[in-house]
Formats: sequence, structure tokens, C-alpha cells
Amino acid sequence: SVLREERSAANSTSTTLAAARAVSGVIQDAQERLIFCANTSLHKEVVRFKPTSADLNYPGKLLGEKPKAAIIIEGEEGAAAAKKAEKEESEINDAVAAQLRVYESWFPPMRSVLRILSKIFRVVEPRVFED
Repeated sequence: SVLREERSAANSTSTTLAAARAVSGVIQDAQERLIFCANTSLHKEVVRFKPTSADLNYPGKLLGEKPKAAIIIEGEEGAAAAKKAEKEESEINDAVAAQLRVYESWFPPMRSVLRILSKIFRVVEPRVFED
């Protein structure tokens, strides 16, 4: 972790040791704040998660089915809106969008947990993950 790397890089001079102690405290405080924010976010996005029928449609998600939406076309404006929607959908073929579509098949709480853990993994002490 960052803290361990900072400690190993420090020399044994008195100035470096004093600075290392000060920086160590700041890093520990920042890590505690990150853990608190991660717990709060996990509570909000995972513990309080209420699945919808679309979230539970796993055969459909894995097979790439899109949720069926009713489109009401009224006159020329409706036809223009439908064409615009088709054009926007065809633009999703971007490489980044293709990668993001993979994550759409994941159950939303799992997606949230992995997103949060991937952000804090390298900056928090490993002992935090051992509980």
C-alpha cells in the first residue's frame, strides 16, 4: 500500500523520521475517511438495494436482450423521434460502450461493490480487507 511504500522509502535521519510520522498520520486519517465513505456508499448501494424485475431477468441479460419499451409514434414528429432513437442506438458500437455493456449484465450490487473495491484497493492497508 501507499503507507508501506512511504515508510520503506524513508531514511533514518531525524528530519525524515519526523516528516514520516506526520505524513503517516495524514495517510491514516485519509484511509479512515476512505473506508468510512466506502462503507456509506456500500450501505446505500448494496444493503438498501431493491431489485426490479429488469435486475432479476438474468437469462435475458446474459443473452443480451434489451428491455421491451413501448414506443408510441404520432405523426411525422413520432417518426422523426424513432429515427433519431435508432441513430443514437447505432452509435453505441463504440469500443468503450461495448466494454461497459459487459458490466450491465452484472447484478447491480455486485457491480457497486467491485467498483468501490477497485478504487480503494491500492490506497488502503491490506489488513482492512482481511476482516
